[in-house]
Amino acid sequence: MLLNFSFSYIKNLSLIIIESKASNFSLLLNIIFIIVFLIIVYFTTKYIGKYAGKKMAYKEIKIIEKTNLGFDKSLVLVEVRSKTYFMFFDKNGFKLIDNYEKKLEKEN
Repeated sequence: MLLNFSFSYIKNLSLIIIESKASNFSLLLNIIFIIVFLIIVYFTTKYIGKYAGKKMAYKEIKIIEKTNLGFDKSLVLVEVRSKTYFMFFDKNGFKLIDNYEKKLEKEN
């Protein structure tokens, strides 16, 4: 009986050690997977940021300045190609206040 108990104890102990090694290996694989995933996400966002920056550089419509006057009201200075427009926006639409032919230069 004692001999039988010791063999079953050794068998159970060896299974626990094997499962422990398997769980450690699984944990290591999960950590490696997370690190690789974060590296892929980092380089993907870096590439997308570079692409978006190039795309925005060629836009012909630029909002120079926007000032909110209330909940639904705002004044906007917009540049389209070489023309600059001063507009008023509210919940009913927009109204053109003034336009300029030349580019406005900002004062520093």
